[in-house]
Amino acid sequence: MFLATPHGGGGPFPVLVLASGAHRVDTALVAGVLGVAAVGRATPDDVRAATGYAIGGVAPVGHPRPLPTLVDADLAGHEQVWAAAGHPRTVFPTSHDELVRLTGGTSAVVAAGPAR
Repeated sequence: MFLATPHGGGGPFPVLVLASGAHRVDTALVAGVLGVAAVGRATPDDVRAATGYAIGGVAPVGHPRPLPTLVDADLAGHEQVWAAAGHPRTVFPTSHDELVRLTGGTSAVVAAGPAR
């Protein structure tokens, strides 16, 4: 999860980015996709407040309020992906298209390349 800061001021707002485990999210790319001034990592307290989940188990759905969500376009290259299910040791099978549908999110390029 990340915090996005709008152009022209205003407080940051939470954004959920569902990314391939092979990628490191590029915050500049995410800021460009969202059309905001900056994007930074959320703190563990920010994550819990926005999602109701602890880091490591943030499910793509079931949050206290709807969150703007970006789904890594690279996930479309996999027939099946695994998403967190609300606990660090619990996952469920899904697909890129299903994640976009479930979250009301947007498919986007969120990483410049593989994780280093």
